[in-house]
Amino acid sequence: MSAQACPGNCNSRYWKAWDAYDKAEAAYQPLDPATSRPEPPEDVRWRNDGEPVWCAEHTAQIRRELASLDDLTALLLRTADGYESQPRTERAGSSPEPRSPSPAAEKLDELDRLLTLWEKGYRDLMGWDSPPRRGTDADRRTTAIAWLTSHLDGILASAYATEFGWDVLAWRKILARDVKGEPPPGRRLPLRCPKPGGCGLLTLTRKTADRVECANPACQRSMSWDKYEEEVEQAARGAAVRLAERVP
Repeated sequence: MSAQACPGNCNSRYWKAWDAYDKAEAAYQPLDPATSRPEPPEDVRWRNDGEPVWCAEHTAQIRRELASLDDLTALLLRTADGYESQPRTERAGSSPEPRSPSPAAEKLDELDRLLTLWEKGYRDLMGWDSPPRRGTDADRRTTAIAWLTSHLDGILASAYATEFGWDVLAWRKILARDVKGEPPPGRRLPLRCPKPGGCGLLTLTRKTADRVECANPACQRSMSWDKYEEEVEQAARGAAVRLAERVP
């Protein structure tokens, strides 16, 4: 297989040059003597080869960020004080409950549909059976993420590689942004008071615009808002290790 450019932002100069060329080519009017056909940017080379589609660095990033989606969804629901439109352990074929008015729940419903579509699409591509009924041993989202993680090498070598990779990277940013959204002072936060140095309880509160404190009288840990955001990122990264232990 000949080398090709990784579709990631590591090759942003290459992709921007070709995007500009495509736009110029689309706008070119061959009957207008005042214009000339644009030249392809063939002198612009990419930095990282796709292996076979994404480079090694982006492949590792996609693996980490796919795994982190499970923890981020849990943190998002706590942040939003929301609830899901129906139990995640509900089996296929049962009667649907009314949709939740929670924006967080609606967003996670959209993510669940996307995960289901990706799993079904790859199963169809490989000629495999449809996904089995789920919800007994683990909730549906966790199981879908685990299944996609266990088949990630194949997915990232398939015709779906580019679109799937961008979906994972995009959803990781969406969820992380929402989890780290800046609630007003006095709002209880979803992250446990981090150890070492903290009590490990769900007692963190945003006291001021730039200060987070633990409401546990026996702890009373204090940290900056920037430090709290770092702890959220670390919690999300830790999901990859925990999920890897659950994947068969």
